Amino acid sequence: MQLTRIALRPPRGQQDGQQGGRQDGQQGGRQDGQQDGRQDGQQGGRQDGQQGGRQGQQGGRRDLSAGELTDLLWLNAAVADGIRHIHARAFPGQVEVAVFTIASEQAISDYIVQRVCQRAVRVVPALRGWTVT
Repeated sequence: MQLTRIALRPPRGQQDGQQGGRQDGQQGGRQDGQQDGRQDGQQGGRQDGQQGGRQGQQGGRRDLSAGELTDLLWLNAAVADGIRHIHARAFPGQVEVAVFTIASEQAISDYIVQRVCQRAVRVVPALRGWTVT
């Protein structure tokens, strides 16, 4: 079994308090001004007007917890990757991840973990703009 350590960093815009996503300040979704799924014109979700999720200490950005990032990595790992354990710890400006694989060599484990993290950054909207180091 091999241990590979890697770090993921959020986009710089999110680190300085800007919210990720669209640059024009508009919300994504339907273009006709209608809310999906509701007939009464009300927006679904929380009643207090707040968005769900943890809010960062700088501005209104949403931070991912270490557990949430771990879940997102598991969702992007395939059985063939041979990953047996993922542990993440959040630090200011980055999340450090430790991954155990059943790879026969360290270089193979490093490659697998790098590819899984890059895949997650590429396909998961919450990780858009993150970098793998």
